[in-house]
Amino acid sequence: MLNVGIFGASGIGFVHARVFQSLGANVTAILGTTKDSAAESASALSVNCITSVYAAYRYYAKDL
Repeated sequence: MLNVGIFGASGIGFVHARVFQSLGANVTAILGTTKDSAAESASALSVNCITSVYAAYRYYAKDL
């Protein structure tokens, strides 16, 4: 299964996340520019919420 992290919590980022999920990918997290936008999208998609590129790096670095 493909693991995907999305940068951009609203607009096209949210659309991409839904498309990846519909194709069977495991969307693991969504990063937003604000905590509110990231939390809202993460909740709707049932994924983790990340609010900084540094946090995204720390989250995914364990898999590298």
